[in-house]
Amino acid sequence: MKNRIFSLLLAICLTICCTVPVLGQTSLNYTDKAQILYPESVQLLTQLGIISGFPDNSFRPEETITRAQMAKIITSLLLSEEDLATLEVRSGVFIDVDLANGTSAHWAAPYIYWCYEQGILHGDGLIEANQMTTFRPDDPVTGVEAAKMLLIALGYGADEEELVGENWAKHTNSLAKSIGLYTDYLEEYSAPLRRDAACLLSCNALQATPVKSYQTDVNGATMRIMDSQTLLERHFPDATKATPHSSFSDSEMTQVTDSQNSTPIDSQP
Repeated sequence: MKNRIFSLLLAICLTICCTVPVLGQTSLNYTDKAQILYPESVQLLTQLGIISGFPDNSFRPEETITRAQMAKIITSLLLSEEDLATLEVRSGVFIDVDLANGTSAHWAAPYIYWCYEQGILHGDGLIEANQMTTFRPDDPVTGVEAAKMLLIALGYGADEEELVGENWAKHTNSLAKSIGLYTDYLEEYSAPLRRDAACLLSCNALQATPVKSYQTDVNGATMRIMDSQTLLERHFPDATKATPHSSFSDSEMTQVTDSQNSTPIDSQP
């Protein structure tokens, strides 16, 4: 009798467990899924509602991501649905965003301006004497440009990590590699970013540990103070850890610079 009751309870538990959807463990339904190079990442971001396919149920993985689309992806990684819904259309900085078609704002204006206000992205020049600059929202974004945006979104300081200046790309690539942002990335860093590759970088960013702040120790070395949670854990708590890759860094504090020459340690070739 006890064995029958145990068997019945086990069967009920298995039935319940099998009916609960687990992020990252269902098959892709896109018609062109065979062309997707990073299916697990596309699948996760689709399930989280960060990216979607087209009306014909295709994903078009080989198409490139634009600068505007990357701004929307990053905003969706960092804000809740409620916060996304309350974003307002800003203006006054990017002329080709404010007047995208000559009369109205670009569809991604709220995301572009939010990222701009957070220091995640910039336009083509400095704003002087109230003159506006351009953002080129519909231009393709490259892998290294997207990586820099994601690093800033993760709290890495542009100045502290030397992600500005003539060597910004070199330092960006070095830092992105060191924290796992480029894990499994097969593309040229300077090439336009494919849609499925944008999913991979974003998925890797979700599983990276953000920087909370920087501080300088008694020897003059700049230290990163790391968060205790990944973006995935903080912003998508219902998502399980059954995701494409494991988290990359769980250290609370890591050294950024050499106290003698202030050169980022992880920027060496």
